[in-house]
Amino acid sequence: MLTVYRVGVATQRFQFFETDSLSFHETMRVKFHSDEIRDSWQAPPLYIFNPKKKEGHFVGFLGGGVFAVSDQTIKASSTLENFFQQSGELLPFVHKGRKFFVFNCTNCLNAIDEKKSVYRSSRTSIEKYVFIPSRFHFSLFTVPDARELLAVEGLSAPEDEFKSYVEQNKLTGLLFEAVWKG
Repeated sequence: MLTVYRVGVATQRFQFFETDSLSFHETMRVKFHSDEIRDSWQAPPLYIFNPKKKEGHFVGFLGGGVFAVSDQTIKASSTLENFFQQSGELLPFVHKGRKFFVFNCTNCLNAIDEKKSVYRSSRTSIEKYVFIPSRFHFSLFTVPDARELLAVEGLSAPEDEFKSYVEQNKLTGLLFEAVWKG
């Protein structure tokens, strides 16, 4: 059985990056988890919003479902890097002498069953997801109508799927909310 999860960032428990650049926030809202932006990528000035909290393996990036990972976390796991390369792009930045990468999912699938899914009245977000399972190929993906990171489980062996890998390796900083079973 397949299960799809919304991937969120645990900003209540762990640190996250923030910026004062309102124009960058707008770019994030419109471009992230859909469009490739590697060629125009330039990180804004960043700070840790909540420095007294612990740093997770995944560090929130300007709230929402976008996260950064340190180069040490990626270097420690070629599997983690494979998940990111299959489904998107890693955008580099340096904060206080440490190298990080923001993950931007560009594996944007037309996998929503539009007749069975329920949209909010504005059609800018989805209230109830229903997917077409045959359209999944990699663990991480997004859909055009939502622009949020999603992870599917049940396609292959657990160690080859993002959510299971994160949980088995006790990696911190992410939340997984089931949004569909089929």
